[in-house]
Amino acid sequence: MIKRPTNSYTIFYQEKFAELRANNPTIGVTQLGKIAGEMYRNLSAEERQRYTDLSKKDHERYDEEKKAALKVDPRSNFVTAKSQKKG
Repeated sequence: MIKRPTNSYTIFYQEKFAELRANNPTIGVTQLGKIAGEMYRNLSAEERQRYTDLSKKDHERYDEEKKAALKVDPRSNFVTAKSQKKG
């Protein structure tokens, strides 16, 4: 299964999580997410552009892998694992 592309906030959060956890060892993951969200919202346009560019690059990777998979099996419809379990 092809790994879905990552959005810019998720890339930011993954990069900052260890630092946030080290600086706030007693708070939970939910609260860390709120802090990270606030940090992300307060980024300047230039700082945020870095994460947007990384996200675009990951979307390009996803598109390339998807095209390659279609060449191997043109009948593939990229049904997610969740929807496969339903039927």
